[in-house]
Amino acid sequence: MLFKRIKGQDRQIDILINAIKRGTVSHAYLFTGIPGIGKRTAATAMAKALNCKVNNGDFCDSCISCKKIEHHNHPDILWIKPEGDYIKIDQIRRMQEQIKYKPYEGKSKVVIINKAEKMNLQSSNCLLKTLEEPPLHTVLMLLTTAPYQVLPTIRSRCQRVMFQPLSAELIIEILKEKRGGESRELKLIASLSGGSVGKAMQWMERAILKERKMLLEKINHLNKGYVTKILDLAESLGEDKEALIENLDLLRLWFRDLLIFKETNQVTYLINKDLKNDVCKISCLLSCSDLFEKMQTLNETQLALHGNVNPRLAMETMLLKLCQ
Repeated sequence: MLFKRIKGQDRQIDILINAIKRGTVSHAYLFTGIPGIGKRTAATAMAKALNCKVNNGDFCDSCISCKKIEHHNHPDILWIKPEGDYIKIDQIRRMQEQIKYKPYEGKSKVVIINKAEKMNLQSSNCLLKTLEEPPLHTVLMLLTTAPYQVLPTIRSRCQRVMFQPLSAELIIEILKEKRGGESRELKLIASLSGGSVGKAMQWMERAILKERKMLLEKINHLNKGYVTKILDLAESLGEDKEALIENLDLLRLWFRDLLIFKETNQVTYLINKDLKNDVCKISCLLSCSDLFEKMQTLNETQLALHGNVNPRLAMETMLLKLCQ
């Protein structure tokens, strides 16, 4: 079955396959989990399976319907994602207008809302009307990394499917298959990815290990007496929120390692194993309370970046706090 090509989510995929085979597909699903673990791939596969002209309960990936869905030009499959920082009410209204009618080519109309947590209050309340009175032959799939930011009234009207982080071993297997590379590098990237194969693949393309080393060197040499250097570093990090969030992920893992080594004096539990000498040296200079405060600062900054915040100002504030 082509559904089974989605690795590491066997139970979640079985839920979807069984629903199609038994004719018990829900009118709305909420796919939750960290980024890069297969939510969007599963939603695309579900849309194909519901409209495939060959297979029943699966998809062929070769019929005209499957190919159109793959290329995002099927008239019955609607894709919604944030326009700017939010999913706006006009986007939901346009979708509601389109699903009023019967499917044009396929068996079902499918709406895939990526980053559903980005719906503002107005768009959320507008979507609620559709969930309360779903049109026939329509399936909605909401994808989110932050289900707690989705209105409770929306969550309660969707069948939730929780996608799990992938094991490091499985990520290494996928990376070898799709990208290749040295085993040592693959193991380190898999460990840093936190269970996200999507992140691991992006980081391989970005040569993240080199970027990480440069970032940590700058962070470890920050000094509160050199404010201009701090501001220059904030500027050099840019204003791309997604990239900044990824950099904060790397910093959180770094300070996590410092704290773990501080408490255990063992390198076994380190994620940044290639930097164990630096971990040993720097952890001696900071107290546990210092490390906890720095991790809290990173968490607060990352949360702010998910909202409507000036990224440059957020980074300047964070770096100044990390120097204290």
